[in-house]
Amino acid sequence: MLRRPSLTMLAILALSAGVAMPVGPSYAQQAQVHLASEGGLPGVFRRIFRAGEDRRVVRPRVERRVIRRQPERRVIRRSTQQSQPKRAAAPIKKVAPPTFKAFTAEGLTTVDFSSLKSIRPERSEMVASGLYLSMLPRLESFTLKAEADVAEALTTFYANRFEPLWLDGLKPNEQARAALAFLQSAEDDGLRASDYSLGTPVPRSEPVVARSLAIPVAASNGAKGTEVPLSPSGETTGSVDPERSGQSARDLAIRFEMALSARLLRYARDLAKGRLDANKLSGFHDLPRQPFDGVSLLNAVADGQSVATASRAFAPKDPAYRMLLDELAAVRGKSSSLPRIEGRVLWKAGETDPRFADFLTIVEATAPADVLAEYRDVLTAHRGDTYAPELVPLIKALQKSEGLSQDGVIGPRTIAGLVPDSPAEKMEKIELALERMRWLPRELGERRVFINQPEYVARYYESGVEDTQMAVVVGTKTNQTNFFYDEIETVVFRPYWGLPRSIIINEYLGKLRADPSYFDRKGYEVVQGGRAVSSSSVNWWASASSLNVGVRQKPGASNALGELKILFPNSHNIYMHDTPSKHLFSRSNRAYSHGCVRLSDPRLMAAKVLGTDRLTIDSRLASAGNAEREKVTAKIPVYLGYFTAWPDKSGRVNMFDDVYGRDEHLLESLQKVSETRAI
Repeated sequence: MLRRPSLTMLAILALSAGVAMPVGPSYAQQAQVHLASEGGLPGVFRRIFRAGEDRRVVRPRVERRVIRRQPERRVIRRSTQQSQPKRAAAPIKKVAPPTFKAFTAEGLTTVDFSSLKSIRPERSEMVASGLYLSMLPRLESFTLKAEADVAEALTTFYANRFEPLWLDGLKPNEQARAALAFLQSAEDDGLRASDYSLGTPVPRSEPVVARSLAIPVAASNGAKGTEVPLSPSGETTGSVDPERSGQSARDLAIRFEMALSARLLRYARDLAKGRLDANKLSGFHDLPRQPFDGVSLLNAVADGQSVATASRAFAPKDPAYRMLLDELAAVRGKSSSLPRIEGRVLWKAGETDPRFADFLTIVEATAPADVLAEYRDVLTAHRGDTYAPELVPLIKALQKSEGLSQDGVIGPRTIAGLVPDSPAEKMEKIELALERMRWLPRELGERRVFINQPEYVARYYESGVEDTQMAVVVGTKTNQTNFFYDEIETVVFRPYWGLPRSIIINEYLGKLRADPSYFDRKGYEVVQGGRAVSSSSVNWWASASSLNVGVRQKPGASNALGELKILFPNSHNIYMHDTPSKHLFSRSNRAYSHGCVRLSDPRLMAAKVLGTDRLTIDSRLASAGNAEREKVTAKIPVYLGYFTAWPDKSGRVNMFDDVYGRDEHLLESLQKVSETRAI
């Protein structure tokens, strides 16, 4: 009886006969060993055709089990599994940050004077108001363009008034002339006079009055009235025919009345809320328009208040606004005899550049007196185009005086810090700062935190006076810190850091697809569907839009928020906090965060907003558990502003780099506003 040969025996037979057989390398190796041990091919045949008693020995189960458990077969399975793609990964669509917007100026509306046609005074007022009221129907053919709220305030005011504000008969009164002079001096308030200009009608006769609504107008001396046309202006009068006898003077006079009121309303409105809506500039602005009550302005003037006083009552009340105006007046008209450093600069000791001599001229004219006194001899000895090594200590001293990195390298930051802005550049920055202040509440609050991003400084105010100042780190140019204000609510000790969705997708998703356990290894907590899960269990290959995952970093020394954070809940997920990256505060350019504001002294700021002292905060941190919260009971607004010109505590107005490039965009947008108003 023939026994059935095993696979190994067949492999041995094939090997000895030189026949190819598709087996793995392990089978082939075993076949060679068996072939040698059986004495070659004859021994193999004897093994196959042995008698039955030998079958028990030849057919051990062990051999068959060994064959099934060949490591090769398991390796083959694993290899096959690894060669297959893990997941079908959706493209990573990153969360885009806000951007600048294509600004469109607010459109103007045509003032609707129809409500003024049917005004009728009481009998006792008829003689005084007859001429004025007889002119109102003439507005039907007058096209006056104005902002919507200006138009509404204008018609509301005149609907309840039976006499003009700016006219004595058909002639501008003294109050009108004062108003015209005020509008022409708009540059004193950091505005553009062209936005408020209008022609001035001037009659060549004495003012006339009406004896009643039905009696023709007569001259004040009793003689028969001769109506002389007022000087026409295309802006204020529209298409009036100056040759039309008897009627043109009235047309021009009533149009002047309305146009002057409209321009004054615009002026006060611009002081109250700014010339444009900041939110139309970019997604980085989140500022509600401030209120403006135009009727109250005209009522104040009617009650005898001067035009300037009544109008400027709508301007910001903070002392910083006044300081900026004073600096604007001081700079206006000045010229600079100092040379300008054109183009990009990066000078190291030993380098030669023709502009370097101009730089030394500027240093000698503007450097602090104590620094010049110490280094004047060195400066005098090394004038010229070459940056001599002997000048390095002088440059480092100047860098120190300006709060710059003291490396002796003269680059863009050093030039910006040491080379003063020209008077024109200063005026431009101050005017933009004044505009931005009008976007904020008229009164900022007695207690407040004010952060100026281009300055990299946070200030705490107590009783309206600066109490504390500290360095901050703000967002990068890509992840800009928003311009907005809110109210501080809570201080959190030993906080978790909840990663914003934008950071998870933009910065971590690629890592997680390569290493799903990344967050587990880094000690982050992952939450999905309301429960904690392992990072490696999340389908990171899904589309970013469907990735509903929360991630937070546990409190500790390496936590990105440090030991505390100060919250003022907002839609931008921005707050103030501590940081383990303390070295960044020593740098002159401190735009490194994802948008939040890192504080150089968070314990002090926490003490100020909680109305306590630093020792109390120290004690609280020593005993606090994770994410302990304390509510801020006082009303303390926080302003995250953007001002490239801003006064310090002494009142000196300093200039700062436009780190986010917002100045140019604002200038272009204000120009569009002026162009719209000129139509």
